[in-house]
Amino acid sequence: MRTLYRPEDETVAFAIKAMLEANSIYPAMLSFHDTAYDGIYQGQHGWGVIKVDESDYKLAASLLADWETGTPDFEELREGSQEKEPAGSAQQTRVPVHNLLLPSLLVFSILLNVLLCVLYVSSRKQGQQRRDGEQFDANGFLIGRVEWGGNKNNPFKYTYYLRNGKISSISFDANDDGRTDKLIKYIPDGKEIYVNKDADGVYETCNIAFDSGSHVEYKDQDQNEVFESCVVTLSNGRSYKMTLSNSNGFVLMMTSPSGQPVSLDLLKQIACEL
Repeated sequence: MRTLYRPEDETVAFAIKAMLEANSIYPAMLSFHDTAYDGIYQGQHGWGVIKVDESDYKLAASLLADWETGTPDFEELREGSQEKEPAGSAQQTRVPVHNLLLPSLLVFSILLNVLLCVLYVSSRKQGQQRRDGEQFDANGFLIGRVEWGGNKNNPFKYTYYLRNGKISSISFDANDDGRTDKLIKYIPDGKEIYVNKDADGVYETCNIAFDSGSHVEYKDQDQNEVFESCVVTLSNGRSYKMTLSNSNGFVLMMTSPSGQPVSLDLLKQIACEL
């Protein structure tokens, strides 16, 4: 995996994630959030990193560059998702020394710094409360909608929109682990539904539902990221099985319900009926 980008907060991170998934690139999201320290390291090092496979890096970098030119500054994306920190919360109160002994002054200074750290962490926590919201590009077009649901670290649902206002894709993260459990892509004549059942980042099934009533189901039983079997079911109820290569997904054979190989003429007819 190769580092593609270091977002400053989760709003930008998941906007980029949805954009990449809409282009069939599935990134790894690595957050710097540390529960033990309430995410204090994110204030120093940023939200985390987005990584992609080396084979996807060039395309991902190009898509990211195009996406940045078509969206507002990242500060605008974060507008409404974070509250400003209370001004002066990190300023120390000057303590008059008078006749205090040096050890007493040291103890007081330590206690004061501890208190300031607690106030700082508290203000950061209040400013980073998760909230649903919409994101727009520089021209005012809606590009995404974030819904947190019951999740704390990663959005439960992210909807990505095209410039014409139509939905491009919807991704779900039900278990709050940063991986997409279900992805719905909208195509001209229907929709594609990808399902990751065991939260390992690999889709076991892909169902293509056409508006005509026909549907196609792909399966990756050994989870090597290549679908090796497929069933095509037409709107009239007839089903055809396809065997695909386990290395590149190329169709090796297609058979009829009776088990006979499908002829080229029948294949053309099936394609017209989808």
